[in-house]
Amino acid sequence: MESFPYEFPQIIKIPITETEVTCTISLLKNETSCAFGGLTNKILNLYSSHISKPITFIFNKSLTSGI
Repeated sequence: MESFPYEFPQIIKIPITETEVTCTISLLKNETSCAFGGLTNKILNLYSSHISKPITFIFNKSLTSGI
């Protein structure tokens, strides 16, 4: 395994909740410029109630598996 020049912060609270994901999305600036993948913050905000559950699942799976 490759060594990194710095340490990553510890993630203490696993699992994250759907509410945390929704709140975090709501904190994004409501910009219309596209990011990687063509999604804008405005689209994320508009559909946060629909995408927060799958995003929460993906984040928790990643955090628990380390991948």
